[in-house]
Amino acid sequence: MCPAMPPPCVKSRFRSLDGTCNNLQNPMWGSANNRYGRLLTPRYGDGISSPTTSITGQDLPNSRLVSLIVFGEADVPDPQFTIANMQWGQIMTHDMSMQAGGTQSRRHGTRCCTDDGKLISSGQHATCYPIIVPKNDPAHSQTKTECMNFVRTLTDRDNNCQGSSQTRPAEQLTVVTAYMDLSLVYGNSEQQNRPIRAFTGGRMLVDNRGGNEWPPQDPNATASCDVQSPQETCYLAGDARVNQNPGLTILQIVLLREHNRIADTLQSINPQWDDETVFQEARRVNIAQYQHISYYEWLPIFLGRENMLKNRLIYQTTQGSFVNDYNPNIDPSVLNSHATAAFRYFHSQIEGRLE
Repeated sequence: MCPAMPPPCVKSRFRSLDGTCNNLQNPMWGSANNRYGRLLTPRYGDGISSPTTSITGQDLPNSRLVSLIVFGEADVPDPQFTIANMQWGQIMTHDMSMQAGGTQSRRHGTRCCTDDGKLISSGQHATCYPIIVPKNDPAHSQTKTECMNFVRTLTDRDNNCQGSSQTRPAEQLTVVTAYMDLSLVYGNSEQQNRPIRAFTGGRMLVDNRGGNEWPPQDPNATASCDVQSPQETCYLAGDARVNQNPGLTILQIVLLREHNRIADTLQSINPQWDDETVFQEARRVNIAQYQHISYYEWLPIFLGRENMLKNRLIYQTTQGSFVNDYNPNIDPSVLNSHATAAFRYFHSQIEGRLE
């Protein structure tokens, strides 16, 4: 799982599924199975790949203990925004980032702890760095959980990627495109896209139940989801995390249905278009709507509309006008510190329970 050079780029109005050739001058920037970007130089304990240590050279404090001391376990409901506020953030982060080699399912992912929270003390994978739960933990001690699964992201050194070496600091890999291209709906490769395409009318594949469209059933449900039989609901989508929680799944279904709604409309207006043309045009419109929601409706909640206008993150335009501020010299790769730290701000907005 390393970046591979794409075939010669051909200028097209449609985005590639794997993110290559979006930038014709730098065709690998922002592509899937590539390195995260860096805001600061990496800081490892050994300068190469081992976990960071304190300034004294000792191990850093237990992360769960730090979380409890700094944030506590208090439930403080937001007086203004609903859980949908956080949920759209998860849609965005799944679209832009997915660590290589992490735990993507309960059954096929790397396990450092048992399902009932006990440490697997022997035969652990080299990427296992389990979080030991304090004995007096206010939440986990009630369920006798002793261990929280934590798997380090695979790096270019782990996979012997081109440009890596045993003396250069490791760089973590992401398996999805960095672009806001709804890869969680369409997948990050032709291989991921084919099983979820209907290949008729430009539509995505769906199951019809109760007069509504639903994502298709994952053919490997017992491996992908925590289910007891293949008949239990386990959806297949462009992203393996589609079944992670009900809120996420609902929004994925909305985006899937919107693609098919757009495709049906485009096909009725342009009956001469073939399946591929309708699919690509519907995908293009769906992505544009998603980007507009994210930049002009969702981000202003946190960054402030005036602040975003001032810093040219969004623009005040008149009807019928448009802005083209594309700069081919800007690397769109998602920053490591953003994917693993800054965007985790929204974890503090997750409700502790669903009623």
